[in-house]
Order: sequence, then structure tokens, then C-alpha cells
Amino acid sequence: MKNTYYILIIALGTTLLSCDKFFIPENDTTISTFDEDESHKFGKNCMDCHHSAGEGEGWFSTAGSIQGNTKSSVVQLFSQGQSTPKHTIEVDKLGNFYTTEPIDFTEAFTVAIKDENNNYQFMNAPITSGQCNLCHGATTGALNF
Repeated sequence: MKNTYYILIIALGTTLLSCDKFFIPENDTTISTFDEDESHKFGKNCMDCHHSAGEGEGWFSTAGSIQGNTKSSVVQLFSQGQSTPKHTIEVDKLGNFYTTEPIDFTEAFTVAIKDENNNYQFMNAPITSGQCNLCHGATTGALNF
């Protein structure tokens, strides 16, 4: 009788572990690079899919799209009053940028786009969210550089 219970426990455990619903999802490391050209949905809010319960690979902390000449451009996040960026994200060949690196937005950041010639374009106001296309291209102008 004791062996029957062990067999039932093992069978139940195997069944539960084989079901994806019982696994804790993992945050795939996904960070844009200059030479990447496989991003998608330019101009859409990346975090609609790239979050812990979403279909996208990786849970983005910051992501968006930039129109124009973005060759070797980066998005930089500056702590208030600082001249050295706290975070730098490369823009890919398709104009998208994204990162799964943890970024704490309880601290507001000043945002700049820097191109390959070290020209900067700064946002007028600090940000407290990394969902750039939630506003840009939706309720405000698209990011254009």
C-alpha cells in the first residue's frame, strides 16, 4: 500500500511539472544592438507583449522606436542633474531600441538620443516610464532624429 502512495505522488508530481502553467517564466535577456535587424512592430508599444505575462521574448524595462537616421545612435538615460548617462541603449538597424536590463523608474530620468556624430536631442521633461511608444507616435509626436 505504501508503494502505491509513492507511485501516485510521483505520477502527480510528473504531471504537474510537465504542465507549463506550473513553471515560473524566465526573463530572457534581450538588448538591442547596432547590428541587429530582427526587431519588429516599429512604432508600437513594445511592452504590450514584452512583459512577464506577455508573448514577447524578454520583459523590457525600456523600449521604443526612432524615425530618421539612427545609424549608431543610442538612447541615454541621465539621473537628474548628472552629465554621465546612467543607462545607454543602442538603436538597432530598424530604429528600435529595447532592453531587459533592470531600470528603476522611481527615479525620474532625463532622456537623450545621441547620433554617431555626437549630436544630442533631449526630451523636454523627465520620464518615469520606459514605455516610450506608449506616448510617442500615439498621443505625442513620434521620436524623430
